[in-house]
Amino acid sequence: MYDHRYTPTYMDCVQRYQHRPEILAALSQALAELARQPFGNPKLQTHAVKKAQPDTFTSYVTNQGHRLIWRRVGNFIILLLFGEHDAVY
Repeated sequence: MYDHRYTPTYMDCVQRYQHRPEILAALSQALAELARQPFGNPKLQTHAVKKAQPDTFTSYVTNQGHRLIWRRVGNFIILLLFGEHDAVY
C-alpha cells in the first residue's frame, strides 16, 4: 500500500477541474488504484516518464486523455501534476 503526498503544483492542477465533477471523480478512483496497485494495473497503465528523474511515472485517469504525473519515494507517491496529456508533459 502506498500513501499519497500532494505538491502545491498538483493542488493547483486539481483546482482547475473544480467545475468538472466527473473528472474529479475519475481522479479519486485513480488515486485509490494508485495506492493499492500502481504498477501492472490495467486501469492505470502506468509507465515511466521519458527523460524525467528516476522513479517518475505517468498513469491514466480518464479515457479522455487525462494523466497523472507522480514520483515514487519509498512507500510514498508524490503527486506532481494532473491534466490533459499534452499539458502535463
